[in-house]
Amino acid sequence: MIAVDTDVLSIYHVFTWDKRHTLCKRFLKSLKEGAVSIHNLLELCSIIARASNASTAMAVYRYYLSSPRWHVLFPNMPSGWPEYLEVILDKYIVERGFSYGDALVAWALKEFPELEAFVTWNVKDFRGKLQLPVYTPEEWLRKMKS
Repeated sequence: MIAVDTDVLSIYHVFTWDKRHTLCKRFLKSLKEGAVSIHNLLELCSIIARASNASTAMAVYRYYLSSPRWHVLFPNMPSGWPEYLEVILDKYIVERGFSYGDALVAWALKEFPELEAFVTWNVKDFRGKLQLPVYTPEEWLRKMKS
């Protein structure tokens, strides 16, 4: 199963004029099963709500939650703030240099060993910092072709 970052999904759903839209569309259509962390999904919904409207954002949210093609990844929540800060701040922000939003995504991905790869346009923010391979949509399509 391939996890997908917000940037890929937002280009597909919202920023259709972006020159990468066709690649995002091809990549997403090529997936039999995809995964998105709840953090990515909430970020996508906030982008859609600002770019379009709240009802469209809620429709997209419900689509990903109910689609048989998509798995929304919900990481186990820490028992309180001390544990949360130990995980997010110590292990992801300080040790690995993630931004807060990227730390939430990395944390969610780590809890799902069945993931094969993470696909994002922001490879520089994730490559070498995750325990799974990181690709752009274009790199993933090339890999699947060969």
